[in-house]
Amino acid sequence: MAVWCGLGLGFAAFCFAPPLYSYFFNLPNLGPNDRIAVVDVGGIVRFTLAQNDDQLQTLIRAFQAREVLADNVELIKTIGYDAVTEGGYKPLLALRENDSGTPTIFFNGMPLLAVNADTARIYGLAQDEVARRWMEDLKKVVDYLPYLEARHLKVLRTDDMLTQLSRSPRPAEITVGGRLVMRLHHEPKRLMDASYRAAVAFENIQKEINIALQDPKNYDPARVQVGQLYGETVIVAGSDTVCFVSQNDAYVNHSTPHGLAEFWAQNLRRGILRATQTS
Repeated sequence: MAVWCGLGLGFAAFCFAPPLYSYFFNLPNLGPNDRIAVVDVGGIVRFTLAQNDDQLQTLIRAFQAREVLADNVELIKTIGYDAVTEGGYKPLLALRENDSGTPTIFFNGMPLLAVNADTARIYGLAQDEVARRWMEDLKKVVDYLPYLEARHLKVLRTDDMLTQLSRSPRPAEITVGGRLVMRLHHEPKRLMDASYRAAVAFENIQKEINIALQDPKNYDPARVQVGQLYGETVIVAGSDTVCFVSQNDAYVNHSTPHGLAEFWAQNLRRGILRATQTS
């Protein structure tokens, strides 16, 4: 059978089905002098840390978080997922204050991510709210830990990421049925390049195409809709979020986020129908 969903740039091997809070996080107060670090889990979930503009201390915290995750990935692989998660919903994770009174997520009893004042500042949210949203993402990530390897857990220097983004503004194109559906742009304030965004969209478009191919005659293209989620304009397919449509996307296309989302959604509906008719 032909492959009907194409992506102009490479995509991550591990994609966690959104909506994830971290995917929609903006960093409105990220300044040019901030020295921060990102803990990257599987290429799609990212937690951004800051500490008094101190790159060294921030990197130390990020690497410590990575090691906690890596140690537990190996533990789960050794003794089994059920053995460490028995007794209820995600008992590996706990959210409480640490000894310094900072909201902290603990993983299997070890401090994983602490949300200090500087981290909350760049997110433009209260410390408790950042911690709560991170916690929701991590609950979803735990289900994927048996499939991860330590090499999928990375620490990224955000200043280097921003430099790369400023030098590589090339958008990522997604085609369905051989025709262009959408063109996603980089989002420096979210620390997302175009391929990162396209990876999430690609995963869920492919899922929707597979659904359509199971019963082409009865497939309803109205499953693809435009909506709002966490204050963002989004395109959804069934229960899955395909992508958000940013102000930057709209500006480049001389449109509004909602108007562009409607255009892309219509492109996607037509593309899925073409795929089912010619498969």
